[in-house]
This record gives sequence, structure tokens and C-alpha cells, in this order.
Amino acid sequence: PTAAQALDAARLAAAAVAPKRPQAGIPFPQSSRLRAPEGGSGLSKGMLTKLALVLEELGVGKPTPTKLACDAYDALRRDVVALLSLQKIATLKEAELKAMRHAHEEKQHRAHAAAQAARAGGKRKQPVPVAGSQA
Repeated sequence: PTAAQALDAARLAAAAVAPKRPQAGIPFPQSSRLRAPEGGSGLSKGMLTKLALVLEELGVGKPTPTKLACDAYDALRRDVVALLSLQKIATLKEAELKAMRHAHEEKQHRAHAAAQAARAGGKRKQPVPVAGSQA
């Protein structure tokens, strides 16, 4: 995928973490925003596991379910998912670059070997005529 497509995919993955928003006239406890996204959120189990590990590593627990705390927690989760998605893309691009460099070096090596062989072929020793013989 192109860089723009990769960024769009990262944004979509980050948006999948966002919980459902309250609607007017329907009770909505803020604490429901603190639950981990379900599998139907568009994130893989691996991504959800990594998200939980990063939050744990950062020492982020479940905040007090106020609107401000839930908003900050949601923003943090979206940013972590975006970071993880971009890290994955960077790893794939680095592997692609490494493969391209290897192919380029191999091509250069072959061209160098061919040039040396051509030079060596042009410098073949001509038989030295023996004195007294007619060539």
C-alpha cells in the first residue's frame, strides 16, 4: 500500500477504538466508555492485546468515569492504536527497503562481475610467435 493508504488505515484503526457516544434522551453512563473495544470494533485481537499492554506499561488504569477523564482515556487509546498501526507500517516499509537494497546490491555485484569478466576476456594473452616459425 502507498503511504497515504497506510495512513488512512491507521486513522481507521484508531477511530475503531472510539466508543459509542451518548444520544439525547437515552441514559448513558460514562463508565461504559471505559470498557475495552470489542472484537466487532474493527481491531484485531492482537491489536487489542497490544493496546492493553501499552496502557499497562504506561501505568494507565481505569480512570474515574467523569466526562473529562473518559475523553482523555479515549484520546489516549486512539493515539496508542495509531502509534501501533504506524509502527507496523514502518516495520513493513523497512523490510521492503531492506529487500530492495539487497536486490540493488546483488544487481551491482553481478554488473561488476560481468565487467571484470569482459575486461579479462579482452586481455587474453595472444600466443607469442616462436622464432623461426611462420604464423
